[in-house]
Amino acid sequence: MKIKVKKIHHFRGHRDSIYALAKSDSPNVFFSSGGDGLVVKWDLNKNSDGKVLAKLENSVYAMHYHPGKGLLIIGQNNEGLHFIDPTQRKAVKSLKITDSFIFDINSVGELVYVACGDGRLAMIDLNEFSIKGSIQISHNSLRSIAVNHEGSNIVIGSSDNHIYNYYEGELLSVPAHKNSVFKVAFSKDGQTLLSGSRDAHLNFWTGHRDLVLEESIPAHMFTINDIHFRSDNMYFATASKDKTLKIWDFKERKLLKVIDHARHGGHISSVNKLIWINNKNRVVSASDDRTICVWDLELND
Repeated sequence: MKIKVKKIHHFRGHRDSIYALAKSDSPNVFFSSGGDGLVVKWDLNKNSDGKVLAKLENSVYAMHYHPGKGLLIIGQNNEGLHFIDPTQRKAVKSLKITDSFIFDINSVGELVYVACGDGRLAMIDLNEFSIKGSIQISHNSLRSIAVNHEGSNIVIGSSDNHIYNYYEGELLSVPAHKNSVFKVAFSKDGQTLLSGSRDAHLNFWTGHRDLVLEESIPAHMFTINDIHFRSDNMYFATASKDKTLKIWDFKERKLLKVIDHARHGGHISSVNKLIWINNKNRVVSASDDRTICVWDLELND
């Protein structure tokens, strides 16, 4: 299968590496943040500078948009969470939850999960903006949180090379990779879990309580930083420290396209984050090179 790739936007404006991307309710609007602490709103209909929503003192590694509340949740390293109304461009609430890094944020209903650098999984009640509790998962950093579509499985990737399956109140530890697990992601049907690691391997897992490794693929040259599925579950994309993003056929588990600088004018440094926005054929990628690329993919669906 041949895929044609066209770079339709190359956004600049951040002053440091970009580590976080988040979608919004609009198919053309997304958010970014990173080492400069800037939280920026971008509009694909406007090939211009984004709008700065906030300026934080410390780096931001994680953001999450909660559609039900219409809130952008931002994790500021060594501080805590900031809740912003992006429409009104105003802060709603801030919570001090850790003196460590915040590497990922996800949610199930009104409960927000936060992966902390001190190995804790913090839980926040979004209705009351209060800390509901925390679980000491590991003595190493928690890097990623994946929630299946039913909310019955919450899987955490850790720097201790394990993934942790929080299933119906039970925490199960699974040796997963030869190095830190930087990303875990469920397929849209919740039946398959993907994990990506500093060992550059992409692992496919099945099962709910007991996760079973089905296949391990040497997917990149260096660390896999991110994994994101298209909404129809047909394809997924991976981002890597090797400066590339790759497009995969999910059912066949087959690499379809490598997007890089030499052939496509891609990033010149580590690709840290990506999102497959609501337009099925558009992928947004963010990098250490301080830029954001928007890719239009011509796929034979």
